Amino acid sequence: MPPQQAISRTAQSVALARAIERSVPAVQRLFDDPYASGFLTRWRWRVAARLCERRLFGAALTRWRERSFPGSHAALVCRTRFIDDALRAALARGVRQVAILGAGFDARAYRLPEAARAEFFEVDQPATQAWKRARVSHLLGAEPRHVRFVAIDFERAALADALVLAGFRPGVLSFFIWEGVTQYVNAEAVEATLACVARLSAPGSELAFTYIRRSALANAAAPEAAAARRGGEPWVLGFEPDELAARLTAHGLTRIDEAGAAEHRARYLAPRARALHIEDYERCVLARVLELPSA
Repeated sequence: MPPQQAISRTAQSVALARAIERSVPAVQRLFDDPYASGFLTRWRWRVAARLCERRLFGAALTRWRERSFPGSHAALVCRTRFIDDALRAALARGVRQVAILGAGFDARAYRLPEAARAEFFEVDQPATQAWKRARVSHLLGAEPRHVRFVAIDFERAALADALVLAGFRPGVLSFFIWEGVTQYVNAEAVEATLACVARLSAPGSELAFTYIRRSALANAAAPEAAAARRGGEPWVLGFEPDELAARLTAHGLTRIDEAGAAEHRARYLAPRARALHIEDYERCVLARVLELPSA
């Protein structure tokens, strides 16, 4: 196992939020991730996830997270559901190639029954991915045959080259997931990733991703931003919706859906009588690759 500090604290926090969601009654639950607790390295978090099997403890832990990081727990579980829905819709319309960029402890390839129809490429830093692969083998008994793990040092290797070398087929209808990553990289990396998605994909392919609003990035005292900074993974980049739409257009993509706090409340929380507080600091986007005009 790599040193504790080599495992992304952010990825651990997201896994804990997904584990806590299992304590919610099924009729109110946004998703079910039976593997999330298996990716926790901190013993306190493992114990907490196990206790979440008792509903009252799960509710108490949710309240604690809401007090500590106002609005962030709801944002995490709602963004998970947003991307789940987009991926399921893509698989239903025939997409058979999925790339998860900065995969962390994403378990969609294992927990969604529809995922077995497609070939998944999980891209991540070597240390986090090596540990995840060992945990996946332990939790499932073996690595799934439809998943390819792509370890990459983003400072030394090109994303497109790494994907193609792993068997990703350029020009095929594809779906990309880029969740909880853009705030940790610079603008050049965002531009390069958007260009890579457009270059590798057939028209009609989609990219589901999240971003932090620049106004939230400027609030250094915000609990979630402060926690990221303390954990050694500070937020460095934010956007505003109109600016982001222009960046997508420049790379041949168009935004077909976007959701922030208001949309999450209307789509996911209110229909299930979930009284979670949610802030609009993070937003989810679904973009589609357009047919490029002829030269």
